Amino acid sequence: MTYLINRKNTKNSQRNLYFQSGINPEKTKNIFYGIHGDWETRRVFSGFSLKRTENGYKNYTDKFIQLGFAPYLGDYGDLHSWIMIKSKKNSFSNSWSTYPLLKFFKGDFLFELGFNNKTEWDAHLMYRF
Repeated sequence: MTYLINRKNTKNSQRNLYFQSGINPEKTKNIFYGIHGDWETRRVFSGFSLKRTENGYKNYTDKFIQLGFAPYLGDYGDLHSWIMIKSKKNSFSNSWSTYPLLKFFKGDFLFELGFNNKTEWDAHLMYRF
């Protein structure tokens, strides 16, 4: 579940703050929870996340920050693209991993794809309803 805690729209930007959580119905000790947020103009994007995962075996924390820019400005309903850099750390490796990321969205669909030799593929597909 991802829940919008707060959204602030201004003439030139938007800010969002979300709470996220999940539970495995078959193994109720397998859960995650956290917050993530972003701030963006039509040209610049910044975001962060802090998530804790507990599964009774290996508990860990993930965090990231990302910054990016839009190479073009699209109209409402167009395909929007972002060129980003993402830096993330989890409590297993205890070191930061930084790599390029591409973000695309159109309508209710969002797709992100990044790669480096420490994290391998970082891919996200989201549908908003």
